Amino acid sequence: MQLHPYLAFNGTCEEAMTFYRDCFGGEFESLNRFSDGPDEMGGTTIPPDMKQKIMHLTWRFDGNVVMASDTLEDVPAGGQITLSVNMDDPDDLDARFETLAEGGTVKMPPQDTFWGSRFGMLVDRFGVHWMFNCHLEQE
Repeated sequence: MQLHPYLAFNGTCEEAMTFYRDCFGGEFESLNRFSDGPDEMGGTTIPPDMKQKIMHLTWRFDGNVVMASDTLEDVPAGGQITLSVNMDDPDDLDARFETLAEGGTVKMPPQDTFWGSRFGMLVDRFGVHWMFNCHLEQE
């Protein structure tokens, strides 16, 4: 069994997911726009301004899968999900944290913690919540 996060955006899916891909690497395995499907789905007519928005996107990187789409109705940015990234290199953690923090809000800057990890939290410019963690080797 596998569990994959699915992010919902209010029209910024492609921009957000491209930003994440540029930060973490990987590939978009699938990218479907509303214009690729019928004009009506589930009894809802697709508005013209949504035709070029993302109906479904799958992003694969380092053995991970994240899926996302734009929604036909407003959803709160970030919703009820936090993406937790466990990393092997504290310098890499700092670099990726800094990239995602641009235009966002740092809730806790990366710092060495009492539990033996480097840890930080942020909300990116798209409203998605992130936690970064890297276990530090004991000396």
